Amino acid sequence: MCGIAGSYGGVPLSDIELNKCETLLKRRGPDGFGYFNSSDGCQLMHSRLAIIDIDDRSKQPFYYQNLVIVFNGEIYNYLELRTELQKEGINFLTNSDTEVLAACWKKWGCGALDKFDGMWSLAVYDRDSKKLIVATDPFGEKPLFYTYNGQGFSFASRFDVLALVGGFSLKPDLIHLSNHLSNGYKSLFKSDRTFVDGVKRLPQGQLVEVTAKGVLIRKYWKPKTNVEKYSDHHEAVDQVRKGLIDSVRLRLRSDVPLAVSYTHLTL
Repeated sequence: MCGIAGSYGGVPLSDIELNKCETLLKRRGPDGFGYFNSSDGCQLMHSRLAIIDIDDRSKQPFYYQNLVIVFNGEIYNYLELRTELQKEGINFLTNSDTEVLAACWKKWGCGALDKFDGMWSLAVYDRDSKKLIVATDPFGEKPLFYTYNGQGFSFASRFDVLALVGGFSLKPDLIHLSNHLSNGYKSLFKSDRTFVDGVKRLPQGQLVEVTAKGVLIRKYWKPKTNVEKYSDHHEAVDQVRKGLIDSVRLRLRSDVPLAVSYTHLTL
């Protein structure tokens, strides 16, 4: 995992605050820290856990033409997307999934999200249009929390970092906590509220568009309704098996050693 954070329209961080953010985010990524600050009030930071292309050329924030990107997660089908783009004459300078993400975004914009097979929370800042896009994957596997007070928008992978970036104190949301204690774990995903007052969780499959004019939150993903029909039970089993094998194969891509957690249950 990596750690990301940033803001648009807020007050720039002091050196002391930035150092505190770096220290806290290192718990999510110890392999490097980067910071971007634009003249129009966009700040982005990233703490890296290097898995794909561990060279410094793939460090973040990642700069790609007019785009600046911070990204937590992995695009599992990045090699297939890279090949598709290379056939159209697009060249790559790294072996990272981050550069593939950037090239896809440059070509398809937010439509690139529908092409990704992976898990992510990401932020893409366009230096030409002055627009910031923040998004989560279709199942919300990577945490992303945000605040918006009508002036400044802030986001982060951690509550404590968000408080530093957003310039507020952490206070518990006692109503949400009470609801969780009464209704259990599932209640956490029936709302975008969190245990911190004034802080929201960006739900799965949603994105935030931030400009000088304000903030727009919308859902970009929904399950497909055109379910494939199979001729018989055996074909269905074969296709499900193939899908599972392909899914595991893609998720084993790594430039560092892999570990697998296995639990055997005896009933």
